[in-house]
Amino acid sequence: MVDLFPEHLRYKNQKPLPKGQRWIPRTVLTALSEEISVVWLCAGNMLKERSINQSDFERLGDAVRRTRIVLDEVSYG
Repeated sequence: MVDLFPEHLRYKNQKPLPKGQRWIPRTVLTALSEEISVVWLCAGNMLKERSINQSDFERLGDAVRRTRIVLDEVSYG
């Protein structure tokens, strides 16, 4: 998952993960918060202008894909 999110969302001086742990909950929640913000901004723009540009649409798609990847990663099923 580390390749999915920008450097500023990673913790440079974090301790190694405990054996069997693949991710740090705070890191995942921080990353999801950023993706949710992207969705919120696009939704607000669509509400006001009834359209978004191609770049925003592609970024919205990235947010959806990243959220799904996180859900798959943290699923226990």
